[in-house]
Amino acid sequence: MPNLKDYLYADIQNTFFNSREFATEVIIDQVPTMVMKDDEQLQNYNLKSAAEGLAVGKILFYAKKDDFDKKIFIGKPMVFDNKHYKILDLKENFGVFTVVLEGYQS
Repeated sequence: MPNLKDYLYADIQNTFFNSREFATEVIIDQVPTMVMKDDEQLQNYNLKSAAEGLAVGKILFYAKKDDFDKKIFIGKPMVFDNKHYKILDLKENFGVFTVVLEGYQS
């Protein structure tokens, strides 16, 4: 019998990552991926990081964990819509990654 977490997981996966609802398609490491960018949470993240003397992010987005064939991790380079970044912060909850990117110097 499904529980509340099962229903939440299905809603997150099917509703929020629907291009007709909240998500937009971007190219991440040459793979089309549905993401939700969140500028408000990026501002909150940057306020906290700046106060602690840490690096600030350029992009914060949510993406389905299942959309990534390769393992992603903090410090990994990532090409997001033809621009080079590095993963500054990464969290996973209910099968969704929260990713913060910073500018990458090659």
